[in-house]
Amino acid sequence: MIPRHHKASVLASATCISNALKPHNGKLDDKVAIITGGAGGIGAAAARRFTDEGAKAMLVYMNEDVLRKIVSDIGDYKAA
Repeated sequence: MIPRHHKASVLASATCISNALKPHNGKLDDKVAIITGGAGGIGAAAARRFTDEGAKAMLVYMNEDVLRKIVSDIGDYKAA
């Protein structure tokens, strides 16, 4: 049984997971996203999501080695 005060966070988590599993719908086709902190946790997740939706992403981060890894993971044809 989930305590009442945890139900909202469980529902929010389930919604995030549900949204993450939706197929590409092209909402961001032909758009460019500039993401500061692009190799950090939230920035990298945003870059992945935006590129999954069709956008190209320009990532900015202080550590070039980490940034190159994220860009490589996403695909250098989608992110720079």
